[in-house]
Amino acid sequence: MATRSRIGLKTTKGIKHIYAHWDGYPDYVGKILLEHYNTQEKINELLNVGNVSCLKPLIGEKHDFDNANPEWSVFYGRDRDDKGEEAKNTNNVTNFLKSVSDCWGEYAYLFRDNQWFYQDMHSANGFLPLADYFNVQAA
Repeated sequence: MATRSRIGLKTTKGIKHIYAHWDGYPDYVGKILLEHYNTQEKINELLNVGNVSCLKPLIGEKHDFDNANPEWSVFYGRDRDDKGEEAKNTNNVTNFLKSVSDCWGEYAYLFRDNQWFYQDMHSANGFLPLADYFNVQAA
């Protein structure tokens, strides 16, 4: 069963974001974002490929959707040739969170002010610094 999420980048025009199908928990997607997609340049590179089935430490290259390199991310458009899998743009956080709900997402990830934030969609806590999640877990 999937744990859906959305990964977004705050821009001057709003929020650019993609859907991520598998393992959207902070312990998986969140950790990979913190460790491997922690600059605006790297995040733009990720978002420019589009919706991702399974996020991995590397974006990689086009490959067989069902037989991927274990370090390479698996994308619907690039690797399975699905149409309409490009990143979306919303004009504000409210619409970004609506897009998370619309895909039955459980987590939202947003890069702004040079750091990652996350929101558990089942919590009323709002966006929290993603690094704090791991600091709490380690304590």
